[in-house]
Amino acid sequence: MPAVTSHLGRRNAAAKPRQMRHTRHLLGTLSLGISAALIGLGLSAVAPVAQAQSQWPSDACTQATTILQNAYPDARPDPDKTGPKRYVLGEQWLMLPGNSSGDAPSMVCKVWPAHDTLLLVAVPRMSAKASLDHDRVGDLDILVLDRASLKVQQRLSLADAMSDDAIRIEGLAFDTARYVIAPGIQAFGLRTMRNSGSRANPFNEVSLSLFAMRDGGSGPLAPVLEKLSVSRSNGEWDTNCTGEFHERNLVLAMRNEQHQGRYDIRVSQEYVSSKAELTGPDKECKETASETKKTQQTLAYDGKRYVVPASLKSH
Repeated sequence: MPAVTSHLGRRNAAAKPRQMRHTRHLLGTLSLGISAALIGLGLSAVAPVAQAQSQWPSDACTQATTILQNAYPDARPDPDKTGPKRYVLGEQWLMLPGNSSGDAPSMVCKVWPAHDTLLLVAVPRMSAKASLDHDRVGDLDILVLDRASLKVQQRLSLADAMSDDAIRIEGLAFDTARYVIAPGIQAFGLRTMRNSGSRANPFNEVSLSLFAMRDGGSGPLAPVLEKLSVSRSNGEWDTNCTGEFHERNLVLAMRNEQHQGRYDIRVSQEYVSSKAELTGPDKECKETASETKKTQQTLAYDGKRYVVPASLKSH
């Protein structure tokens, strides 16, 4: 049974809070890249190691306009050339790649290595009536395209998946590690990065959702795991030194055991809590770990999807 592990690296516990002002702000972005490098490590001895695969979109979105025109025949380029690159579809904006980090997340694309004739595409559909600066409102379409013709083979619409508030959605990335959930059926993942943007109360999170087609490379597309928080860091400090910080990272591994015809997912969790304070005559800022815990849980399939406990659910 092919298997996969996926885990996100944590920052160096010895980093000073002054340096962490920048580290924490970028944690979600860095975690996505770090995770890609670590996929395939730490598997159980009963399964072969999965090959590491980058989670960042490649140049697969170079034909973004053609993809949008095929998937949304009624969409038109936004006549406002001064704003973000986007198409207009009724009262929604379809966000093209290449926009600045301050704009709403853009569409992402990636070839699916398990079925390399298929292209995975995620298209944010943002409300044109709401602000793109705060309290954004939007849906998300997951598309599976024929790679040669760019015609849509499967489409799944997720209502309000791009809506946010103080915890902003900063970006999306496909995760095409070997999530083999049943013989002949491999899922793909979509990671969502969120960031509070707060300096005094930093919060960063990467969540993972998995999607699969009933017959492997065909059949209806459906979510099989939703909003698992695979990496989270938060804290409260005085923006100078003194404060408390918490960080949690997960390692996922497919197991041989099954429920409702799907392999279980083992979740190994590492939690680190730390405190920072000014010490010594020179008032040096020092951070020390105050608590470290490692636990394991199993996610079982209930016939529709993997059940995620509330403690591991993304906000």
